[in-house]
Amino acid sequence: MRLLFFLKKEALQFFRDKAIFLFVLYAFTLDVYIAGNGFILTLKNGGMALFDQDRTMVSRELVRRIREPYFQWERRVSSPSQASRLLDQGKTLGVLTIPPDFQRRLFQGRSAPLQLLLDGTQITSSTLASAYIAQISAEYGREFALKYYGISSPTLAHMPQVDGRVRVLFNPNLEDPYFTALDELFMMITVISIILLSTALVREREYGTIEQLLVSPIKPRQIVLAKIIFTLITLILTSQITLALVIKGAFGIPMRGSYLLFMGVTALYIFSCCGIGLLIATMAQRLGHIGLLTLLFLAPILFLSGGWVPPEAMPSWMVPLTYLSPLKYYTELGLGIYLRGETLLLAWREILALAAVGSGYFLFGLVRFRKTYR
Repeated sequence: MRLLFFLKKEALQFFRDKAIFLFVLYAFTLDVYIAGNGFILTLKNGGMALFDQDRTMVSRELVRRIREPYFQWERRVSSPSQASRLLDQGKTLGVLTIPPDFQRRLFQGRSAPLQLLLDGTQITSSTLASAYIAQISAEYGREFALKYYGISSPTLAHMPQVDGRVRVLFNPNLEDPYFTALDELFMMITVISIILLSTALVREREYGTIEQLLVSPIKPRQIVLAKIIFTLITLILTSQITLALVIKGAFGIPMRGSYLLFMGVTALYIFSCCGIGLLIATMAQRLGHIGLLTLLFLAPILFLSGGWVPPEAMPSWMVPLTYLSPLKYYTELGLGIYLRGETLLLAWREILALAAVGSGYFLFGLVRFRKTYR
């Protein structure tokens, strides 16, 4: 009964704190939607400049193949200095230069070089643009060579060749929101779990009500338990809103796995983040300190999760540290259950690892809390 009254108190404080309430509402609706729409992992409408010194039928055909939705020809340049100036000023992603003897060299059966200058400050877009244009030019060169040597399509069909067929599973159209929207949801659960619990505890200290609670019949562990339960209930409900309105409603991403397993893993992960929030609450003296301390803990959790940089691309000394990030296990479980339809039989190792890491953070935070308010 005491726990129910304490949960009611937490709910009243949450809804009366308009800043926290609006932040949670925004994080689980607009923020996930904006991330799903605005964070694109593929190249789209990359602005390019063309320096065509050949101006022949062959060069125009190559340029025609480098088109939307990946590229967009924004301007033509007339000199190398103009091309360099555009790149220096950041007004174009890249400049494709076609030499004046491009068509003549191909008709003579010789190799025809191309020059592609890219803006290295836009590393992701430049890397993708380089790969796309290399693939397009290679395919065009292959077709031209077959035509040059008089090899027709029916003849080519009877020649020995490698037939590579790509089959994309779980996301056939390679739509970015399948990853970006879910990844943003996982990050928001992380942030809100930590902030909500730590704010609730530090607020009691700053307002001077923690002493009143400690001298009341309520025990310290009951105070912590009530706040954790309220945080868990709040985030489970807001996650439902995100799944219904944004993930399924706006982006149409189907859940292929068990809904109960997904929510069970989410509840376990919220419990893990509450341990970090409990630790922050013992370190923060004021409500304003929570944001700074949250960033201190949040940065390594995100960077070591593998969601931004895969562990294979990290330095060897950093890879063991990834096992300390609870978000690493939750990202693997969340994407696996939601998109790939993983069952408990496949996911039990990650679930046990998440439970072990989360319990470690929680016990450490609980010990510090009991020492602080003994």
